[in-house]
Amino acid sequence: DPAKAFECFQKAAEDGYPEAVYCLGNCYYNGRGVEKDLEKALYLHRKSAELGETKGMDDIAAVDYGIEVPEQEKVQWLQKSADAGDRFALCNLGVRYLLGEGVEHNEKMAMPLLRKSAEKNHPPSFYVLYECFNCGRGVRKNRKLALKYLRKSAELGYSKARKVLKKMESAE
Repeated sequence: DPAKAFECFQKAAEDGYPEAVYCLGNCYYNGRGVEKDLEKALYLHRKSAELGETKGMDDIAAVDYGIEVPEQEKVQWLQKSADAGDRFALCNLGVRYLLGEGVEHNEKMAMPLLRKSAEKNHPPSFYVLYECFNCGRGVRKNRKLALKYLRKSAELGYSKARKVLKKMESAE
């Protein structure tokens, strides 16, 4: 019952539970149990982030609320979430360094972030490491290691990795 769930999240959020504040924001974002309100969703995700909820920090950086969120704010929340060890943030921040998106382009800075995320079994991190080692981005090219990362990403269920691996295997 989405309306009942919304009510429960609202009560828990009023009691100051960061995850409940985040979930309440999701209710507004998805229009579940309440009318969809992207502005309210962003407000609640910011509030949850301020309370230390890494999912809120991550969403501010990655979700399209239809409202302009400055790149500097996105990066600050990602950095804070990455500092807390969040695997999504570690990967996302690593990719930003690879691309120079919102941060200075620095492939060497990306690698430790991607490796830390991969240590936490984050499938997209293994895929990005595959791409880096396959192309020699930020590291010396190493196809054997690249393939190892691709297989691990696929094994963890990352569909993009599965497609690439399947295509490679069918070409053999």
